[in-house]
Amino acid sequence: MASCCSFFIISIFKTVFLFNTVLIIYISFNSFTLYINYYFNILNYINNYILTIFTGNIVYKIKNMPIKQEQTRAYKIEDANLITMSKTKIAYMRRDLVKLAEFGITAAMLTALETQINAFEAFATDRELIGMQELATENKDAKALELRDALEPIRVRAETKYGYGTAKYKTFGIGEISRWDDANLLIVGRRVVRVGTIYLADLAPLGLTAAMLSSLTTICNDFENLIISQGIKIGERDITQEDRVEMGNGIFVQLKNYCRLAKTAWRTLDAAKYNDYLIYDSPSGTAAEGLPPLTDPIPEDLQ
Repeated sequence: MASCCSFFIISIFKTVFLFNTVLIIYISFNSFTLYINYYFNILNYINNYILTIFTGNIVYKIKNMPIKQEQTRAYKIEDANLITMSKTKIAYMRRDLVKLAEFGITAAMLTALETQINAFEAFATDRELIGMQELATENKDAKALELRDALEPIRVRAETKYGYGTAKYKTFGIGEISRWDDANLLIVGRRVVRVGTIYLADLAPLGLTAAMLSSLTTICNDFENLIISQGIKIGERDITQEDRVEMGNGIFVQLKNYCRLAKTAWRTLDAAKYNDYLIYDSPSGTAAEGLPPLTDPIPEDLQ
């Protein structure tokens, strides 16, 4: 009897000990989990804080990023005449280089200016850019017509099969094809391919084939590329014109400064050479339009 009681008591102690051990492990695990969660919460907060600072700094920089101002021509001279006039003035300056050296004009400066003028001359003109833009538009319009021509037979088949105004007919969403602009026409084309594929079995007896839908997909892809190409050409023209105006302004201002120095060099010495450096800010770059020269007139003592 005593041994049974002892065994029973020992069993109870073992059970309590085991329970306490499990409880301690459970509490320790939960505490550990709590600490882990706490740690990750802090880490997440720090990361979010750093990310907020980082992204905020980017947004601030973007908002405060200087925007390139639209370039306006600083001269009225036609570009072709600016090129011719500039090269002529450089030739005069090379002729008078010994005298002009007294005013800081060197052969290297003239060569640098001449390089700018040659680059300006080789730059695409607006007429070229307009031509490329018009060609891109013509190609896009031709493909739009091809897409409309491909859609109409499918529309007729759908109307014949389902009836005008029915739910299935409206699923194609073709409507009056001639009224769609480029963006909507492209959407209609791709929708007709999808819906036509769904109802191909219905429309096959009326002549619609998978090859027709595949061809329509190709036309849509080509049309989309041509829309993008036209947009690129329009953008390229704007950018190129900005760059061309900027280059022309730089040449004109530099040439004007050099001519001012050259005029000063010959002001009291040689009227003919003084006249060589006069600049008329007119379309022709000469006095033909009856405008006064951009720089000072000839002094009375040289007239």
